[in-house]
Amino acid sequence: MVITNVIDEPGALSKILNEFSGKGINLTSIMSRPTKKLLGKYIFFIDIKEHYKKEKNIREAIENIRKRNIVKILGCYREVY
Repeated sequence: MVITNVIDEPGALSKILNEFSGKGINLTSIMSRPTKKLLGKYIFFIDIKEHYKKEKNIREAIENIRKRNIVKILGCYREVY
């Protein structure tokens, strides 16, 4: 998923991560990149271990994050077991 912080404030990434952590969601990758449009605006690329459509806690975390950020789901990795 890609998350863009709408409000430039200290701890923007921390608030996003705390939302996932508080719901016991395992993140597998986090990358941040500046948007190059405005100082302090970042895009966060986040991979999670579970499938967001199957897990209620993930959907809830994403909805809470959407209250203060723009969230785009890019897709899911195919499950391989």
